[in-house]
Amino acid sequence: MSDLSSLQKLLEPHKKDITTMSTDDAMLSRYLVASSSVQEAYERILATDKWRKDFPVADVNIDSKGVRKILSSNTAVLCDEKDIDGRPIIYVAVKNHSMQDRCLEEYTNFIIYMLELSLSKCSEDMENICILWDMKGFSLAVMDFALVRKLFDIMQNYYPGIMGITLVLNSPFIFQACWTIIKPWLDENSQNKIKFVTDADLASYINPKIIPDV
Repeated sequence: MSDLSSLQKLLEPHKKDITTMSTDDAMLSRYLVASSSVQEAYERILATDKWRKDFPVADVNIDSKGVRKILSSNTAVLCDEKDIDGRPIIYVAVKNHSMQDRCLEEYTNFIIYMLELSLSKCSEDMENICILWDMKGFSLAVMDFALVRKLFDIMQNYYPGIMGITLVLNSPFIFQACWTIIKPWLDENSQNKIKFVTDADLASYINPKIIPDV
């Protein structure tokens, strides 16, 4: 019996209870790739469904606490066009992030809002996204370790496989020390999807002309 068939069998008694997420083959395969065993994938699916109900994710929208405010800061923008492989692109302008009065609860709402919005733009044959971190203007004053960890925790725990590729554009030397702290928070699969690129490299992944002027 394949891992996929084994996972389907484990989930069969719970199918009616899992109401917040798909349990199609593509979704189950993403959990299998992100897990070390069928049992772990099974437990993570149940945990994700519980988290989505408890939060509740279905209630997160543009009017949720903090979402409009953060959108207006242009810290992160969902681009109109996709990358060369057809992934929706979330563009992050790190220079626009402010640690002053930063509320992690508001940013949690915002993260979920942006992830759900980007997933709604995915096609059936490309169900993951591209995140472009524009490091122009980066300084330690905008380095928010707690927020970055929250982002990666949500993505890895509840949206496995959503990260198709993450581009870190024009990373300054000072960020190297930050990266040594951040990298261990990511599993090996996620680490392999992060690419440090320059302006000259960007066209291999996206059309540089679509980068928002924010």
